[in-house]
Amino acid sequence: MGRQYGQYYGEHVSRVVSATGAWAASATLADILLDRDLLITNITLQAHMTCTLAATAVADGPKRALQNLTLVGDGFNFFALSGGTSQLGVLLALLNQFDAKVNGIGAPLEVGSTTFDQFFTLHPGHNIHDKFDLSGIIPARALSNLAAKIICPAAAAVDSGANITAGTYTFEIDGVQGVPIDPNMLVPASYTQVFAHTATTGQYGQSFDVPTGYYVKRAVIMTLDNTATTPLRSDAQVTGLQVRIVKDSKPIVQKSFIGTKYANAVAYGVESDYQPGVLGAATTRPGYNGSGSLPAGFAIVDFRKYFDPVRGLNMRYPGVQQGDVKLDMTIGVATGQTAILWDMYAPPQPQWIGK
Repeated sequence: MGRQYGQYYGEHVSRVVSATGAWAASATLADILLDRDLLITNITLQAHMTCTLAATAVADGPKRALQNLTLVGDGFNFFALSGGTSQLGVLLALLNQFDAKVNGIGAPLEVGSTTFDQFFTLHPGHNIHDKFDLSGIIPARALSNLAAKIICPAAAAVDSGANITAGTYTFEIDGVQGVPIDPNMLVPASYTQVFAHTATTGQYGQSFDVPTGYYVKRAVIMTLDNTATTPLRSDAQVTGLQVRIVKDSKPIVQKSFIGTKYANAVAYGVESDYQPGVLGAATTRPGYNGSGSLPAGFAIVDFRKYFDPVRGLNMRYPGVQQGDVKLDMTIGVATGQTAILWDMYAPPQPQWIGK
């Protein structure tokens, strides 16, 4: 049954993309071409993995089923989760958990089971609970190509002393047919910035430029402790966050990292993150269980809370230049790394409109 958008009605479509990708350790897979006969409003990536399990679990193990994911069409990056760290699937899975209130693992990892499914979602619209939300679209019908690019994790990503042995990546897409691209629609745009910590800083002493040319919805931040064999999320790496307009004398946002986490939990309705507890021998492994807490090393600076409630911070204003708005951090540990996913919107390009 169709739904009206403006003066248009469209037909809803959900389908599985026929092409799949086969996991290979640390490999860059061949492009998976997505359907281009509709406006895509939601993408789900299912990672079906086969592995051996040991007695000691790695935090975020199932979320590590994906390393990098980019979505490119006609040279435009609609989504870019790439570069600098093997943990970016963890960042996306946690963001999905905040947005959708769903942990993407299909079932617990248990002794006797050597497979698991981890789901990841790319939702360009404002309402992730409506998979046909036309507030944000990937204009597949107007493109000559649309490719998903995956980089696989290493074999030992899921469990300490255990390996992934095989896996398949499958895409499902949701979209709308019969609706032309409207100039008021928005398209997703993002990129990932990874910063390696080499020294501590004073208060808000590390600065990053907020990107220009886009509507910046939010900065999604994940910090990792590099001292572990497998880098783990940590609240000690970054201790403070600040957003400031350089020409003004006072910041817009100024919070501790842990305070930002709590504010996120309240705003997004996320109660806790469950990690594996202390595990016994492989024969008594209790599976993916543990005590609940606010997710370590993960925080969101949501510009929609301070500016436009849908588009966020308008960095498209005439005269806005790189460096006019800064995201500042207090770095608390000299050895670690921070990944920032800049989650943004752009208006449709002129050649897409009406198609």
